[in-house]
Amino acid sequence: MSQDQWTVSVVSTADILDLRMSVLRDGTPSKDPRYPQDDDPDAVHLGIFDADTLIATSTWLDRPWPHEESHFAVQLRGMAVAKTHQSRGIGGILLGAGIDRARDCGHAHVIGHSISMSNTALQSSEISSSMTRPDSDTISS
Repeated sequence: MSQDQWTVSVVSTADILDLRMSVLRDGTPSKDPRYPQDDDPDAVHLGIFDADTLIATSTWLDRPWPHEESHFAVQLRGMAVAKTHQSRGIGGILLGAGIDRARDCGHAHVIGHSISMSNTALQSSEISSSMTRPDSDTISS
């Protein structure tokens, strides 16, 4: 399937757990692919299917903007692309859809967090006032 044919849709928590387990928990002792916020009312799970198989997912949460808590942002809580479909731009499509959702909801900020446990270091990155979509649109504060 070409990149132009991928469709992003809202999916349920139950829909995404197997994919998260196979991608995000592979090689770890964890047997729980859930995030504590999965069933929050503001949680949105996006997915891309290849035929009837979910091949990519991302989870987005509305959260206070850490630099001014009276403003809200959208947090990318996590995402996974099936190993058989990686390096095809599908993750970028999901990121773009999440950024579009943030823009449509009136948010000026998107927060992305990544955790690296190597050397017990926690690394976090924020994507804020200038978030570039894969197709080069920008969401700005």
